[in-house]
Amino acid sequence: MKYFKLLIFGLAVILLFNFCASKENDSIEMNINIEEHSANLKIFFNSPNNLEKLNFAKDTLLAYYKVKDFEPFWTKDENTLARIDTFLCFLIKSDEHGINADFFNYTLLDSIYNKLKSVSNEGKEIEKDLLLNLELLSTDAFLKYCYVLQTGITDPREIVPSESQIIFNKIKIKDLLLPLKSENVTEVLNKVQPKEHRYVKLQAALKYYKFLSKLEKWEALKIDEKDKIELGSDSPLIPQIAKRLVFFGYLDASDYFGKKINFSFLQPNIIASIKNDDFFGAFNLKKEALLSLIDKINKTEINNQFTIYDSTLYKAVVKFQEDFGLIDDGVIGKTTIEKLNLPATSYIEIIKLNLERARWFSYPDTSDYVLVNLPAFELYCIKDDSVLLDMRVCIGKNGGYAKGSGYVDHRSPMLSSNITHMVLNPTWGVPRNIAEDEIYYKALRNQDYLRNGGYNVYHKGKLVNPDTIQWGNYSNRGLPFSFVQNPGGGNALGKIKYRFFNNYNVYLHDTPSKSYFLVSNRAVSHGCIRIQKPVQFGEYLLKGHKKFDGDDIRVALGYKPEKRTYEDVKKNLQSLGGLSDKDLYLHRKIPLVIDYLNAFVDAEGYLNFRNDVYKRDENLMGKIKHAL
Repeated sequence: MKYFKLLIFGLAVILLFNFCASKENDSIEMNINIEEHSANLKIFFNSPNNLEKLNFAKDTLLAYYKVKDFEPFWTKDENTLARIDTFLCFLIKSDEHGINADFFNYTLLDSIYNKLKSVSNEGKEIEKDLLLNLELLSTDAFLKYCYVLQTGITDPREIVPSESQIIFNKIKIKDLLLPLKSENVTEVLNKVQPKEHRYVKLQAALKYYKFLSKLEKWEALKIDEKDKIELGSDSPLIPQIAKRLVFFGYLDASDYFGKKINFSFLQPNIIASIKNDDFFGAFNLKKEALLSLIDKINKTEINNQFTIYDSTLYKAVVKFQEDFGLIDDGVIGKTTIEKLNLPATSYIEIIKLNLERARWFSYPDTSDYVLVNLPAFELYCIKDDSVLLDMRVCIGKNGGYAKGSGYVDHRSPMLSSNITHMVLNPTWGVPRNIAEDEIYYKALRNQDYLRNGGYNVYHKGKLVNPDTIQWGNYSNRGLPFSFVQNPGGGNALGKIKYRFFNNYNVYLHDTPSKSYFLVSNRAVSHGCIRIQKPVQFGEYLLKGHKKFDGDDIRVALGYKPEKRTYEDVKKNLQSLGGLSDKDLYLHRKIPLVIDYLNAFVDAEGYLNFRNDVYKRDENLMGKIKHAL
């Protein structure tokens, strides 16, 4: 069945592209005085006031037409006019990118083009302004469309100004005109379509949720703050919860609605199967039949006899909670109800925001890299688009005001870098902001805090006894002491850390505070990324290393080996000079991306949503609306 759907997809794409390409072969019979038309273009560009009428790359357009001696690109003759048909064919599908086609002046462009065809068909004289406007609008929209799909609507540096270690997609001024250097418009437009899997899958998710938005507009379910619906309990909310999980694609449970309708067409893994296919075709149903089915759903009464929270519904709830970033314990409480109450239209807006984020920059072109998604609190080791290892992470907490320090920002940065080495049994050189905002006050309250925590205290580079320091005589600001925590079970970095070049002095590391991995909101660190499976992660990174493997790390950290004997590992470590206090460099650099996506499709094809942990959606939405 999956092969059949992909085959249908291939045919649909071929038909679409052939349709668009065939437009270039359509002819509109008209007589264009090219010399007069070029002269009008020259007059237009010679007026500074006219340039202000253009929306995009005014100076660049002027330079282009000057070099071409004001020869038109779109309205030179019947053949070039057919390019506009192709372009309009792509523009009308802009909503698949979460962008209204009128952002590119689609309605106006289509109207002028149809007017020109109408005038031509009637044998009337074509007004010079009609040709002029069609040429300029087409060029303006074409360059804007190509630019936006490759870089985004917004400037990411205005959204995340402090996070500059991402190589954002950028088109140089001299390259803005490249789309106009090819006469094959279809080829150019196909080339600029984003093709990364994370983007294409989000496009499919957008189609899916637009479909969901056509379903029943449900009323908000209500549950008291302290109420919990647990497996086996009886609740009048169960039928409505079941219905919504059917609509979200987590439950194929016709019994909840009687036997009138088969809901098997709504499958939880639909995103993986449709990818960027024609949406209705993915259901193996005609559009009219599917819309008829939607109408039946809306008119079908719930079977209210089902009020027991049974095991079938429980499994659906657990999967829903997992995909929406909740504690996946199957207990239905206030937070689960809030996610179920949110209409599909709200989720559509979140998907659109993340399509924009995905346009900002490209993931490594290598097949092997590590991804940390901040809102998901997850790390993924990816090879050939498959997740080979994943784990929970704790990330930097939101900014806030610290005593005597003002506003402190601990948010983990977005970045791209390369993991180069690991440090076993690391010491922790306490950053100055943590020393001033936290360590100072803890030492002030408890004279034994530093000694019990394994901290060495230095004054001007010399080791001093913390018991001799009268902390009350110092201010936390400009503190003349530095702190280094020794290796050990209580070390803030745990037993291992992973280094990569970055401007923020952050790294991936182990932690003694394992309990935080059990909560849903894991924004608790000072900016570094705490990882749930530090040894397994090291073992993954060492695959193919000629000298060391995961068991060497385990023994060096005081754990038992899993695949080799203890004696074999010890012998290897001794022959290589040990590992317990060394930096272990990888045999290859592993690309690392720390990204911010609160809507994404996971490796199994399930659409996931997460809370906007750093409250960035509102700002991004405002920037997009302003640009539109």
